[in-house]
Amino acid sequence: MKYYYHLTDIKNVKSILNDGLKAGHGAIFLLDSTDLNLIRNVAMYQVGLYDVALLKIGRKGIKAKIKQDNVAEFMAGRQFYVEQEIISSGFIEFIKEYHFTDRDAAELQLAKYKVLGMDYTLKDVIEEMKYIEELSKKK
Repeated sequence: MKYYYHLTDIKNVKSILNDGLKAGHGAIFLLDSTDLNLIRNVAMYQVGLYDVALLKIGRKGIKAKIKQDNVAEFMAGRQFYVEQEIISSGFIEFIKEYHFTDRDAAELQLAKYKVLGMDYTLKDVIEEMKYIEELSKKK
């Protein structure tokens, strides 16, 4: 693979493009695709952000062994990490900003349900999310 991709908080882009991508928690996390469902899933459910930037990482900037990220997520096979302190800014390119919404979260959940063979509509998922939100407020 010639390129990998990395999601980050939008506010980190300038620093990364100037100083390189630095490891957090001992690793740099990567994706092998720009698939929108993958990006939404990782951004909203793993990184915990609705506003993210997608960066393209040149393979030559990755010096450590690329390892499969062992996450129990919908698209785990598309996620990787490297135990490398920094990827030089010369191998990093800004691709795009994403601004996700609750509707994006619902569409992603619907895609997961369809993979599981569940007969849900987007309206069903939105209602389910509202119900869960109401339950969480009661606690």
